[in-house]
Amino acid sequence: MKVTGYFRISDKKQDGNYSIEAQRFEFQKFAQANGAEITGEFVEVESGRRKSRPQLQAALKLAKKTKSTLVVVRLDRLARNVHFISGLMESGVEFKALDLPQADKFTLHIFAALAERASEDTSIRTKMGMAEARRQGKTFGQNGKVLAEKHKAQANGYAESLRPKVTSIIAGSRKLTYEKLAVKMNKQGITGRNGGKFYAGSARNLVKRLALSL
Repeated sequence: MKVTGYFRISDKKQDGNYSIEAQRFEFQKFAQANGAEITGEFVEVESGRRKSRPQLQAALKLAKKTKSTLVVVRLDRLARNVHFISGLMESGVEFKALDLPQADKFTLHIFAALAERASEDTSIRTKMGMAEARRQGKTFGQNGKVLAEKHKAQANGYAESLRPKVTSIIAGSRKLTYEKLAVKMNKQGITGRNGGKFYAGSARNLVKRLALSL
């Protein structure tokens, strides 16, 4: 088995579960566990919404040439765009997202659609919130925008760190509601970013942020 790694971050300051080092560690651990030969590793610093990905194109070219599987740690490292994911599927290159190890191409397409929808919803909510604030006479300076982006990145990063546990609870539960999910997370000692307990509303927000569904 041959594998080609592709790692992406949205900006150079991202760290934690989003960092290149963290993604490379998970990729190399996967390769070692499966006795796979690493044909190459490619790093991209680019937004998930942009289609221009020179390093991804280079990774695909190498994977196709060496008949390797393109591996990403999370599906959203490829893109939050259904059309983009569909293009990859039709490229003839096999690829695997380590956060969805058992998923087939159809499942990956569905998850990409959910991620795209979540991204669009976030953008719409942000624009609506800013429009309402402006209507009330509030202004947004550069520092405010930077702070808002920082808080958003921190919230997304913390949510991603909870993905394995939340996914496990959802997969192992039947007729799950947001209230029941909150209870299960609290029993497992899972806390919010500020250390508080989860309630139905905060559990729902977390699920939506991760582009999952009950």
